[in-house]
Amino acid sequence: MKTKIITKEKLSMLLEEEKNSGRQYIDWNGEKEEDGLLFSFWTDTRSGEQFAVKEIRSVRMGFNSNEPGKEEEFVRIMEKEGACKAWWGVTGRTMHQNLAQQLAGKYPQYRFEIGYNYECSVYKKGD
Repeated sequence: MKTKIITKEKLSMLLEEEKNSGRQYIDWNGEKEEDGLLFSFWTDTRSGEQFAVKEIRSVRMGFNSNEPGKEEEFVRIMEKEGACKAWWGVTGRTMHQNLAQQLAGKYPQYRFEIGYNYECSVYKKGD
């Protein structure tokens, strides 16, 4: 059976339907790379249907600063996949926001969603 690619929204809907049914029939089969992109794989055990969801990679940038090579890794992912999550091991939210804003200032071609959850989501502008 061919694996069908679905959106995260569709997966969320399927998992909500499963939860509301009181039965467990959506199985997670792990993550793996396909053509250099990261996917999570799932199976609906009722029908045997297999589907995949494109995942957004996460880069740990460093502890209270950017470690050597991490910005380059971040840019490679952004250019290839169009989205990435960046996070830092930090001693507080203010430090996270400062580091995320510094990164955003260096890369204006990307759209940064800087939150208070110690992780920022980054997308290519226009995506």
